[in-house]
Amino acid sequence: RGRAVPASRPVRAGTRSGAPRQFISAAAIISSAAQLIFIYNFFNSIFNGKKSEQNPWESNTLEWTAPVERIHGNWPGEIPTVYRWPYDYSKPGAELDYIPQTVPFSQTISSNLPMDFGVHDEKEHETVPPVELFTTAADNDRQETV
Repeated sequence: RGRAVPASRPVRAGTRSGAPRQFISAAAIISSAAQLIFIYNFFNSIFNGKKSEQNPWESNTLEWTAPVERIHGNWPGEIPTVYRWPYDYSKPGAELDYIPQTVPFSQTISSNLPMDFGVHDEKEHETVPPVELFTTAADNDRQETV
């Protein structure tokens, strides 16, 4: 009656309640081994891996125009100018399947669409305004002073 019952009892390896502990121990060892493989691959790729090309997925967005170098910032010198929206894929008449944002419309004459320039659309009987892609505070100041 007066004897206290221990909060937990030691478990022997041969009992049923020891099986989950053995399984968890084995899973922890396997997970640790997988992490070692990851760490090896990570550092091996950094120091001995093949250097990627600048735009391997042929994407249009601005970040793929940055050089593949270890430099401070994204671009050496001036930030590139953006001329078009980031989804110019599969345009009729284009030489490539993608047109990066930094390519001006004057270099893609054969693939320019009327809506790229705010030309009247006969089907909808309205003018489609050109898309304003990128403005800065300096651009807004310049427009106000004109």
